[in-house]
Amino acid sequence: MSDVLLHALMCDCAEHALKVCTPIHRDAGFDLLPDREPIDKKRCWLAGACSNAELAEAQQGAVWHCYWGNPIALGAAVLGAAWQPGSGLALAEDEAYAESMTWYDTTLAAARDVMCEAVRGVGDVVFGLSWRTDGPSAAPDTAGAAREAERAWQRARVAELQGGAGTAR
Repeated sequence: MSDVLLHALMCDCAEHALKVCTPIHRDAGFDLLPDREPIDKKRCWLAGACSNAELAEAQQGAVWHCYWGNPIALGAAVLGAAWQPGSGLALAEDEAYAESMTWYDTTLAAARDVMCEAVRGVGDVVFGLSWRTDGPSAAPDTAGAAREAERAWQRARVAELQGGAGTAR
């Protein structure tokens, strides 16, 4: 898959996780979901409509979601979606988690982490809701099913992108 498609996939995965989580998140009584601005900036960047500096600024603005947003993994997926070649945040040592979502050697490595964080974020939100509604014993199974559903969506999206690009294997 080309780097352009991998960048688009990062946006797709973060957007899909947010879409899945929004109604669940509200039902669970959480306060915050990550702002999708880094994803929107990444899409503008892919279209050549914004600069590396503008994308980096959106990424920097998303760091707080990794600490005060809910859930943390969903914030990390959105933060990671804004990654670009050569970018990386120089953050304080206690912000190592956010920093790890911005330092990659390849686009493939960035896409892999964004996909993993999106899956984890969906599972975390579903776990929280299930804990409140179905009880602690049902929460792990329900969260596991949600994670698997998100992985299945990601696999389907990868196949769709590869097929659309004429690079299906």
